[in-house]
Amino acid sequence: MLFRIVLGFLLAPLAPGMLVDFIATVEVWPYGWARFGIATAAVLGHPVALLFGVPAYLFFQRRGWVAFSTYVGAGAVLGVVPFAFFFVPPAVDCASGAASDSHACLVLATMAPAGIYSTVAGAVAASAFWFIVRPDKALRSTG
Repeated sequence: MLFRIVLGFLLAPLAPGMLVDFIATVEVWPYGWARFGIATAAVLGHPVALLFGVPAYLFFQRRGWVAFSTYVGAGAVLGVVPFAFFFVPPAVDCASGAASDSHACLVLATMAPAGIYSTVAGAVAASAFWFIVRPDKALRSTG
């Protein structure tokens, strides 16, 4: 079971990037954009999985919360963490007028949909984690 948990934490954060890569091949997007999706998933997904996902997993196991919907909901919430970390502080500067570069504020405004992508990416990663680890079966076998 430990192998599946480790595998889940290693592979699941890459799932949103793999999904983007798949869509890029089907939709014939430039391949460089797809690699950006996988790299972004790796760079942002693994730290979030380790810093927040591991404690959430342990908490859910302790409570017996093993439903697929619980993991997807938590993944969606945790997916917002990288977006909030990178986009909220500059947005506050732009809104308060503290930012000296109006072009940066315009670019930031166009990046607002990234919050939606982050939420969906977190839900996709959590779904992949749940299907790899299958915490519902682990609880049944130990409980």
